[in-house]
Amino acid sequence: MKRIIQGKVYNTETATLIAEWDNSPERYPTDFHYEEVKVYKTKSGACFTVSKYNPYPWEMKLLHGPEILELAQKIGEVDFVAKHFPALIVEG
Repeated sequence: MKRIIQGKVYNTETATLIAEWDNSPERYPTDFHYEEVKVYKTKSGACFTVSKYNPYPWEMKLLHGPEILELAQKIGEVDFVAKHFPALIVEG
């Protein structure tokens, strides 16, 4: 998938997949609204997601610092933040 966002090209074929999450029926049998999120990092360090929320089509979104942390909390995946965006991590 390739999109132009704010005048720059974001491409899942050339970016690195750094995290993914879904609420598939096998994992969440009572949730009827399927959601899938894939997190990518570009060679220049930008972060974007490709998401699908049934019944809607795939959507691409550019993420910045606070949004990356919010997503990590939502999907329960903090390792990709610590590895790829260590400046965002603050110990409590």
